[in-house]
Amino acid sequence: MHFGMSMNSYINQPAMRQVICPAAPGDCAAILLGEYNRGVRMAWVIGPMALSSNITLGTAASPMLVVVMGGLQLSGPMQLTGLFYATGDVTWASPIGQLSLLNGALMSEGNLTVSGNVDIWYQAGIIDALKNRTGSFVRLPGSWWN
Repeated sequence: MHFGMSMNSYINQPAMRQVICPAAPGDCAAILLGEYNRGVRMAWVIGPMALSSNITLGTAASPMLVVVMGGLQLSGPMQLTGLFYATGDVTWASPIGQLSLLNGALMSEGNLTVSGNVDIWYQAGIIDALKNRTGSFVRLPGSWWN
């Protein structure tokens, strides 16, 4: 409904990469950051995913889209840029006195529970970048005769 195709079709796009995270409650932050640094901008995770490290993931010019097939648990201060989509519940706990920030969007098919200093700023430009410059079909300058 949100991505214009079925979830199965969406995660089977050529640009989508599966990310294998440690078994719950393992921290997937280093693995996800490593994938981002290798150029992955669209990732999906089977099972629940936990991010428990102070990381910076994504930029306004190069955001990341993460689909979690299960619950998503975020803890600790972090700076995320992109779209996070979870088919389960999302919990986000930031320590007192420290700020966690998501520029982009967070979507959950389940419940959302937030504690501490967590800012979620919907950024249309970031969603537009994910929509038009990320994925299996990317617009290129020029036209059909170039």
